[in-house]
Amino acid sequence: MESWQRRTTRVNPQVFAARRWREISSKNGMPVFSGANLIGGMVFGSIGFVAFIYGKRMHVWKPMFIGLALMAYPYFVANDIAMIAIGVVGTAALFLFRD
Repeated sequence: MESWQRRTTRVNPQVFAARRWREISSKNGMPVFSGANLIGGMVFGSIGFVAFIYGKRMHVWKPMFIGLALMAYPYFVANDIAMIAIGVVGTAALFLFRD
């Protein structure tokens, strides 16, 4: 082999992917969902979906926007108690602010 030639080393893609996954998963930006968070998100997201469809079909904007909020907020709240409290308040708002 000549002095100007260099040996190429092959990178094992599995090792590289495992290292990259460890770097990504150790960051705090990844959400941690507990069982209560997943179930609460499903329940309040379903209530929000029904409210959104109702508001859209009846041309009433209040339940439509409250429904959108109920569908979206579980993605941004990681605390279980806070998520359930916000969901209860949002569901109560559907009944309190109806026309």
